[in-house]
Amino acid sequence: MLSKDSKTRLELKERPDVGVYVKDLSSFVTKSVEEIQHVMSVGHANRSVG
Repeated sequence: MLSKDSKTRLELKERPDVGVYVKDLSSFVTKSVEEIQHVMSVGHANRSVG
């Protein structure tokens, strides 16, 4: 999951019309394996635990 600010904690929300979702989550449409690998690399670099 990619957040515009890597220090911001992601929040789970729930709405009756859409169900459970992650607030401010980014999504990306990819058209090739290379694009998927790039998005995954960026996400991995921004990953934090704890």
